[in-house]
Amino acid sequence: HVSSDGSARLSISSDTGVDVESVQFSGASIGISADTDLLSLGSGTLTVNGDITATGSCCGSSSTAFTPRGFYVKKDSSTSITTSAGTWETVAGFTTTNLVGGWDSGNLVMNTGVFTAPVAGYYYVSVTQRVDDHDPSSSYVRLIISINDSTSWLSLGGHTLVGNGWSSNFESIHASNIISLSASDTIRFKVQASGDTTYYLHAESYYSVFLMQREKLRAARAGAAGGEPWNTMDHAVGRLSRRRLGGAVGGGAQAG
Repeated sequence: HVSSDGSARLSISSDTGVDVESVQFSGASIGISADTDLLSLGSGTLTVNGDITATGSCCGSSSTAFTPRGFYVKKDSSTSITTSAGTWETVAGFTTTNLVGGWDSGNLVMNTGVFTAPVAGYYYVSVTQRVDDHDPSSSYVRLIISINDSTSWLSLGGHTLVGNGWSSNFESIHASNIISLSASDTIRFKVQASGDTTYYLHAESYYSVFLMQREKLRAARAGAAGGEPWNTMDHAVGRLSRRRLGGAVGGGAQAG
């Protein structure tokens, strides 16, 4: 059925759908005869029900390509710590100089070590901290991923602890996690020596944060019918959700 009065929009409709060559339209779905809902349209959402094959750049020109949020940096120099036992010290003084692969999206203050989340979402966070000249006979060392400057057990983004008896020369301790942050939340890396008042935070230490998925996409996924597994990609020219029927894309973790 085709209708137009010259001023209204052209409407093409059918009780069973509309075929244009080999492409089929049915309601808000577009597909082919063998798979009629390859594309599903919604308010502010395009869902691709299948695999995506790209023969060129997936994100367009350099001016519209995906811009990562986060950083990969190292400590710029070793820091001597003299403090009271049990005091939390925020690791600071970062750099990308002479660091192969180092980068920063501009949301990290290098001299204070404070990263501010530019958008809400899930962030991968990783820290490897070398600690030198620590007295292991009377003290443990704890390394935490601090959210909003907290040291509370209920507000940490992850931590690790090395007990008494480790090397007094140096040790490297590591923590990593995937953390849900709101926009403007902050991340700091903090170290605590329970019974030691002097030690060094060595320059051979590395820190990284990377935005994996924006919160807006997570919320859209959570509202999808059927609880099916989804993967999401976000870039500057829009957003796209894709689903592989019968399993998670690429064998990754499934989420309802």
